Amino acid sequence: MVDITVDGDERVALDLAGQPAHVERAGVRAMNRAIEAARTVMAREISKDLQLRVGVVREALRMQQASIARPEASLSGSRLKRIPVIDMGATGPFPSRGRGRGVSWRNQGRKRDPKAFIAVMKSGHKGVFKRVSKKRLGIIELRGPSLGHVFEKFKPVGMARLLEVFTQRFKHEYQFKGSGAGDAAE
Repeated sequence: MVDITVDGDERVALDLAGQPAHVERAGVRAMNRAIEAARTVMAREISKDLQLRVGVVREALRMQQASIARPEASLSGSRLKRIPVIDMGATGPFPSRGRGRGVSWRNQGRKRDPKAFIAVMKSGHKGVFKRVSKKRLGIIELRGPSLGHVFEKFKPVGMARLLEVFTQRFKHEYQFKGSGAGDAAE
């Protein structure tokens, strides 16, 4: 028998020990589809909240898919990594060439730093920077809010979508694999 448990809102565990191989494969495929659906809904909600493009949020979310050898999938948003200001719709003179009008960006309204400037580094990285001192060096890149705090806010929405898709996909994958239709392809 397949045993699916949900511990609070934090973790979904799937015990497929002792099951035929097609049941394991169905569980892993359903898990991967469900975690992708959860990432999609979370990226949309977080991007609305932070007023960012969905692609920026999607890249910042870390997803690890399941496999037969490791039948667990995870989705997380780092509390340490902050969103660069350039991704928050930063506008200003580029290149600034000392004109000093500053840079403004979206941050729950519009925010402006008169001493900031937009530049492209030798590596090709484009960002919004600010000098820390009067000297030429001592430059920091400006960053916005942490994605992890907003991730926690929308975790129940992601978990609901994950469970919904998992139950649909597991049933579908189990029936498909049980019929023997997909065994020849592998």
